[in-house]
Amino acid sequence: MGRSHKLVIPVQHPDKKFVLLIGDSHLRSVADGIVSMPEGRFSFGVMSTPGACAKQLRKEVMSVALPQIPDAVCVLAPSNDLTASRTVEEAGAAFGRLLAAVCNRWPKVFVADFVPRLTVEGGYQKLVRDQFHRVAASYGLKYCHMADEFPLDRLELWAYDGVHLSDDAGMPILVQLLWRATYEALEPPAVKPLVLRRVSPPSPRIRPRIVVRGEVPVPRPPPSEWTVVGSGTKVRTWTCFYEKRQFVQ
Repeated sequence: MGRSHKLVIPVQHPDKKFVLLIGDSHLRSVADGIVSMPEGRFSFGVMSTPGACAKQLRKEVMSVALPQIPDAVCVLAPSNDLTASRTVEEAGAAFGRLLAAVCNRWPKVFVADFVPRLTVEGGYQKLVRDQFHRVAASYGLKYCHMADEFPLDRLELWAYDGVHLSDDAGMPILVQLLWRATYEALEPPAVKPLVLRRVSPPSPRIRPRIVVRGEVPVPRPPPSEWTVVGSGTKVRTWTCFYEKRQFVQ
């Protein structure tokens, strides 16, 4: 059974980075021009295959021909594997083969989380989401979580089928999240300049002042004796209390 497939490549802009979005029917409104990606420093191409699971997206990736190498490729995790795969592990293995095909073709790849469904139990969706995250991490790819941006009690975000997002409420949120994920993947955060902390010179050590009260006897230094040899007279000199006195014997 064949599936519809659409590839949209924008006009090249030398001052913009070309980003290719790969996904299932959640990108159909973008491919058809019903919902536009935010403008700015990026130029987005879209490859949408409605109803495709990871296995079918892999086939499209391996056969697509692009006029230029994308600066980055964003893989929208396929929510169709919630029902196409029998187990969480099977879904993760199929997703891993998809990522391997994408990484073999293009150098810069990152992953955006799949949109939650109202028709699948939330706990199982979390298990598959966590498995997809682990698989992406094993390839060294950034995985951008988005489930919290779509509260399940805001029913206006979904179309009547509970699977796809509404064009007026849900899809504008999705394209903003895809733009932000692209920015975080291609624009590294600015490095803050290193600020050297001035180290104050050590303060001079103040020696404690000893205060002595009362009279303190000063020890008398021993006298130093000098012998002077003269004309038959012996002269001895003692120095006492730091005063020199001569006594002639």
